[in-house]
Amino acid sequence: MVEGGEAHADQVGTGLVLLEGSATGGSERVPTGQDSAVDDATPARGPEIGHTPPMNVRRLVLGGVLLALGVLVGVIGVVWAFRGFFDIEAAVPLDGEPHVVDVGAGEHFVWVDTSLARPTCEVVSGGEALPLRPVSGTFTRSSGSAGPWEARWIFDAPSSRVRITCTGAGASDSDAVEIGPRIEGFGLVGRLLGTIGLAALLVLAGGILLLVTVVRGLASSSRPPELPQLPPPTT
Repeated sequence: MVEGGEAHADQVGTGLVLLEGSATGGSERVPTGQDSAVDDATPARGPEIGHTPPMNVRRLVLGGVLLALGVLVGVIGVVWAFRGFFDIEAAVPLDGEPHVVDVGAGEHFVWVDTSLARPTCEVVSGGEALPLRPVSGTFTRSSGSAGPWEARWIFDAPSSRVRITCTGAGASDSDAVEIGPRIEGFGLVGRLLGTIGLAALLVLAGGILLLVTVVRGLASSSRPPELPQLPPPTT
């Protein structure tokens, strides 16, 4: 009885308990307090292969947003820069009759249909004829089946309401000249350059951010996983 107790005490002292296998006759190791201490000392594993860290996801989203914002800024800027070509304030028939139109104070273009005979126009404000100055440069646009249209004259309206009389040889009832805001050549070029520059900067920043994030993610996923470092065996 005493010898059995001593043997049992020796087994407990070593931290291992051997269980007899009923089927194979072998033995199975049962974890003890020493094993728990070893597990606690084992460092945690790094991220698994193929796992995308949250920071990379945020960078991908930010890069996509910058790309989309650059395209949006480019489209809106181009439309804004060329809006004057299609901003029609009034249409005056070529019937030789005076027509009072509200175009707003300031300088305006008189657009004529180049497919028709050259018209003649008179602009009056407050009983005084306004000078029609030729447009410096060439401004043309297309509008459906008519045209192309060309900005032929400029007049400076001192008030919003003016009286315009236009005539054209062989003009039909539907033929007319159109009044629109004056387009500044240098202003148009400046708006286009500013829009293109800002859009290109946003697209470039988004593209670089996406490229760097993807390359770093591929490089990180191709590295082998880190193996846990086991502590040295204790004697």
